[in-house]
Amino acid sequence: MLGLILYTPNLYENMLRDTLKQTRLLFGPAIYKKTIPEDHYYRKLDGCIDWKRPDALCRHLYCENNGRPVKNFPRMMFKAEVLQYLYNWTDREVREQALYNIAVKWFLELGLDEEPFDFTALSKFRTKLGKEMHTKLLVDILQQIKEAGFLDHILQFTDTTAVEGDVAVCTTAQLIVNACTLVIKRLKEEGYTVAVTFEKKEQLQTIVEKAYILLEETEHVGEVEYEREMLKSILEDYIEIKDGKAQERKKKGKNRIVSVTDPDVRWGAKSDDEMWVGYKTGFTMTENRFITSVMVTPASVADDKFAIPLYEQQMYPPETLVGDGAFGTGENRQYFKAKECTLAAPLRGQENRTKLFPKSKFKWDDHTVTCPAGKTTEKFTENKRSKCYAYRFSKTDCQSCPLKCQCTTGQFRTVSISYYQKEFDEAAEFNNTPEYKALMKKRPLIESKNSEMKHPHGMYRARYRGVDRVTIQALLTAIVVNLKNFIRLLQEAAQQASQRKLSISSG
Repeated sequence: MLGLILYTPNLYENMLRDTLKQTRLLFGPAIYKKTIPEDHYYRKLDGCIDWKRPDALCRHLYCENNGRPVKNFPRMMFKAEVLQYLYNWTDREVREQALYNIAVKWFLELGLDEEPFDFTALSKFRTKLGKEMHTKLLVDILQQIKEAGFLDHILQFTDTTAVEGDVAVCTTAQLIVNACTLVIKRLKEEGYTVAVTFEKKEQLQTIVEKAYILLEETEHVGEVEYEREMLKSILEDYIEIKDGKAQERKKKGKNRIVSVTDPDVRWGAKSDDEMWVGYKTGFTMTENRFITSVMVTPASVADDKFAIPLYEQQMYPPETLVGDGAFGTGENRQYFKAKECTLAAPLRGQENRTKLFPKSKFKWDDHTVTCPAGKTTEKFTENKRSKCYAYRFSKTDCQSCPLKCQCTTGQFRTVSISYYQKEFDEAAEFNNTPEYKALMKKRPLIESKNSEMKHPHGMYRARYRGVDRVTIQALLTAIVVNLKNFIRLLQEAAQQASQRKLSISSG
């Protein structure tokens, strides 16, 4: 039934009265059909997957026979999350749209005169589902895309990107004061009396002295163990004592805490000039642009640490994984070789920056290395930090060798053989093939997906604090861009089918 105004006779004659007889607006499903066109984006979004499946996935989070009846069903709240990340809305903006926007009401399955959920319900829903359930929702959508025949997972690409933390970077003195304040606040909550106080613009020396007093006095107070360890870590990473005076370390701890409001954020660097405070997001993407796995870490974690966890997350792992040089470590190459997955990545650390004989000119086995002149050595030292064996040739052999000027400028030649030299040699051979070069030409595809996640959908900055909550942000962003891509591919498939049908009928 269409929306109708029911009114009494002579209604317009009574309009000048102080009070009117009651009027009532009746709404039915037909009003949505009348006002929201068939080609509206929300109709495409609603029809691309089965939205009832989140209800089944999340059923175990709700009590079956106790408490109030569920009003904010999982699918409605999940749909609200999708809209939120589609348009980069805040929780309050989602609620406002659900209150006034007729298309949003329809998509969320609300009646036209129905009051939407409170904005705080979204935060509670995110917390209820957590990182684990949001991961399952991403996987479930990928399964539906796979069932529809659109998930081409054989070839995938991987990359990482910077995410700015939702924190302000402060001075060392202020950071120590903030950490002390947390300890004091926690002590007061537990009923302890605290004598240590801080004044504005105190000297670093005074602040550090008070911090150490606070640590000493709370040594056996179990209730503040977490806050105390944070303060202790900050002092160790930022401060050194010389001649009884506290001063900032010139070389601070690499994995140092940056903010007490979000202790998970860290300094990250792409280069000496490009640094940020926050997180690092890694993801894998299929050739037809579906994100298949997501991982978030503090910014200080090296890029190569992402490849294996991202691969292990996947229900449909790739046969070929393409990444940049940071992913091409020996550990990663050895792992993917065992998994029968080709890791296509540039070689690093194997370059020959001189015009002398490269390592490839030397033959090696498990125990010896032979040089281009045919001399063999068994002498080596092991470098566990660099994960290699340094083989050293005889000084006598090198001095009398006719090829010495082409081999070394020193008294003897040293050749480093990596623990993973076999994998590096195989990679060097593969990297000279047309197949590898073709894969590298496709790698920029993931850069555009990275840009899509960051700019329209807000992944350039953390919405929340804590690595788990930022992971939820990354998962929801991945879900949204996957749904957008799915809708695009469905439309292209429908157009192609229509063109074929037209071609057949006209032929």
